[in-house]
Amino acid sequence: MDKIRNIKEATYMASQQKIAKSNDNIFEKIFTSALGKNDLSSSSPMNMLGEVQPLMFRPIQYLSPEDTTIKKTDDLLNLLDNYAQSLGDPSKTLKDIEPLITAIQNSAQDLTKEANDTLKDFPSLKKIAMECAQTANLELIKFERGDYV
Repeated sequence: MDKIRNIKEATYMASQQKIAKSNDNIFEKIFTSALGKNDLSSSSPMNMLGEVQPLMFRPIQYLSPEDTTIKKTDDLLNLLDNYAQSLGDPSKTLKDIEPLITAIQNSAQDLTKEANDTLKDFPSLKKIAMECAQTANLELIKFERGDYV
């Protein structure tokens, strides 16, 4: 038991001693040197004559033909969704919906052309795009035929 008591007394005595505070102020030196590096006049985008220096822009990322077709398919599906909501709205007339039909028609034609031109190596993606365009064309026929009158 004495061995355990000696350990307790030694830790108690160590905690009672105060740690000497150093006068080096290392943190303050690092902090002031960091502030000196961030001088606002040196990071200004203007040179001595007052001319603005050009900014560096990220390069433009081009989409692959597959990504473009996927985006066009998604846009057409969104147009068809808006069309379905407009048909369900009793306050909208067919004349109000007609600009949306024109947008759907243009988007479906563009998607069909895009899919036929660029998706020869991706038959499953081409099938999805073509089915979406066919659904849009079917809705155009129903609208022009007067099925929703």
